[in-house]
Amino acid sequence: MKRVIKITESDLVQIVKRVLNEQIRRDWSDEEHEEIFDRTKKNVIKSLKGKLKSYYEDDERIVLYGDEDGDDRLMDYRKNSKELYYNRTLSNFYEKVLPHPLWYVNGKYYVYDTFKELFPDVQVNRVTSANMS
Repeated sequence: MKRVIKITESDLVQIVKRVLNEQIRRDWSDEEHEEIFDRTKKNVIKSLKGKLKSYYEDDERIVLYGDEDGDDRLMDYRKNSKELYYNRTLSNFYEKVLPHPLWYVNGKYYVYDTFKELFPDVQVNRVTSANMS
C-alpha cells in the first residue's frame, strides 16, 4: 500500500528554501545580480520545472499548468504578441523561498529560461507577472 504524506505550504517553503539556499553561501547583496543569477539559475529552473505538471497548446497560445486538470495556470505564452505571462503565485512562493530581493530582481529571467528550456524554438519578446485564475 502506498503511503501518502501531506505537506503544508509552509513545509514546502522550508524544503525548497533549504535546497535552493544551499548554493547561496554568502550574502547575495555582496555580488552583482547577474553573478548570483548565474549561480542560482540551475536550481531555481529545476524547481520551477518541478511545479509544471501539464500544458496546452493551440494556434494562439501555450499554457503551462501546475496540475494535471488544467486548473492551476502558471505560465501563459501568447503567440501573436510573443509575450509570456507567469502567475503571481510563483512570485509569492519564490519571494518567501529566496533571499530578498533575489526573485524580485531575477524572477522574470528564471521564468524566461525555464520556458526556453521547454520550448527552445519559441521567441519570447516580453515576460510579465500577472494575476491568473
